[in-house]
Amino acid sequence: MTQVLSTLGVDLTSQSDTQDRTLGETFIGDDAQVWVYCKFASATTQYDWVGIDENFSARPLTNAMAQDGWQIGIAPLAYTINYYGWAAIKGANLTGRVGASCNADVSLYTSATAGVLDDTAGAGTSLTKIEGVVLVTANASASIRSKEVLVTSFPRATTF
Repeated sequence: MTQVLSTLGVDLTSQSDTQDRTLGETFIGDDAQVWVYCKFASATTQYDWVGIDENFSARPLTNAMAQDGWQIGIAPLAYTINYYGWAAIKGANLTGRVGASCNADVSLYTSATAGVLDDTAGAGTSLTKIEGVVLVTANASASIRSKEVLVTSFPRATTF
């Protein structure tokens, strides 16, 4: 993994159908943010939680990905399938998609919706707790929303 200490040439607001960096390259941004360069193997919604495999291929996070130990990040924008760009894997002042009526400062779990974390494991389900993620502002809405999150350590499933 190549680490870039300068953000020169890094644009978190764009995507490309051409690979212009080494997959897995990381850089450190403001607010202790760490970003990794990926190929998005599925279309994503802006602020989706994504699973990143060993080849730095990213797609909206599912319970199965979390249980298999995939790296977890956040897509800062809606990516087109097979486009390249950055995913946040650590830091403050990030935004992630969370479920309806999701409380702040509690454990977050995978959900039945790919790319969304929630504060309930769901009765009778085997959804997975994700360590290293804190919802800063509760989602009082009755629908999925994008809210501020703090990724305190590189997130991972507690079962892996």
